[in-house]
Amino acid sequence: MPVSRLSHGFSTFRRAQYRGDQSSTILLIFSNNSLESMTASIVLVILLAAFKGAIARDINHLEWVWRLLLGLGIIPAACTLYVRWRIQETKAYGECEDNEFTITARATDRPTDVVKRSSGRNYMVQVREFRKYFSDWKHARVPFATTASWFLYDIASYGISLNQSIALEDIRFAGAGWVPGVYMGVFLPDLIGRRAQHCGTCVLACVFFAIWAGVSDISSSGGLIALFTLSQFALACGPSVTTFLIPAEVFPTRVRGTAHGISAASGKAGALLPAYSFATATKQIGLRGVLGLLSGVLSLVALVTLLIPEPKGKTLDEIETPLSAHHLPCEGAICCLAGCW
Repeated sequence: MPVSRLSHGFSTFRRAQYRGDQSSTILLIFSNNSLESMTASIVLVILLAAFKGAIARDINHLEWVWRLLLGLGIIPAACTLYVRWRIQETKAYGECEDNEFTITARATDRPTDVVKRSSGRNYMVQVREFRKYFSDWKHARVPFATTASWFLYDIASYGISLNQSIALEDIRFAGAGWVPGVYMGVFLPDLIGRRAQHCGTCVLACVFFAIWAGVSDISSSGGLIALFTLSQFALACGPSVTTFLIPAEVFPTRVRGTAHGISAASGKAGALLPAYSFATATKQIGLRGVLGLLSGVLSLVALVTLLIPEPKGKTLDEIETPLSAHHLPCEGAICCLAGCW
């Protein structure tokens, strides 16, 4: 899903367009993720109400609910797959391909259309291009930072969202800060910068988690409810959107999809840790101990963010051309990067 959302976001932009329009559109597309979750919850409530009588008679009828919910989820997934098949490659990628074919045609003294028909960019070529570009630490530190920040953020985020029955037992409140936070975060990148938004909100959430961990009076007080809501708002407003946006902007065309996919996959790997260990950790050190650990994790997210370059206010050309022209080795397919975006 992250890479397909990225393709949708880039498919409408031209070569040197200002990134403010681009970032807002990409994040508006990505923000549908929150609506997806909300819609799934509403559908679940409707199904539970519809089968309330059957479930009351036999608890095994609850199986009908989750099977129907899973089956209904196939519909939007199938629609997404169909749309993705119909979408053309982005203009930037097409320009990369055309530039590559032109260079190869000149080098081999063959017509460009012949080169297009005979050319094939297989998996191993992609791997070589990826390794050559990221062999320089100036480039390698960027995917390291995007991967690490997404991995660590998802540990904290999914640690709370997947275990709400445990985490929210203290305050008996589900919170209302997530969806507003996501839509607020859509418009902040070009006001305060990607790094400032990512780092600053992580620090805020880190502080909120630390305070929550230090609260000794377990009650449904207004202060504790406000604290939880603010922590969710900070996470949604910052790293929830910037972990997706930053990898979409800081990599050249030829390696962007792969680098963004690796960053996204690392996030899912981070989500697995609390999914399997949160309950055990809570039994061992208590909820407040776990919240203290998550606060420390968020502080690490803020630190690794400092390795990421700031693309605020720059055009696509301004970011990509210096990287590709001065650092990418011009061999075969990758020499087209000097003319991309």
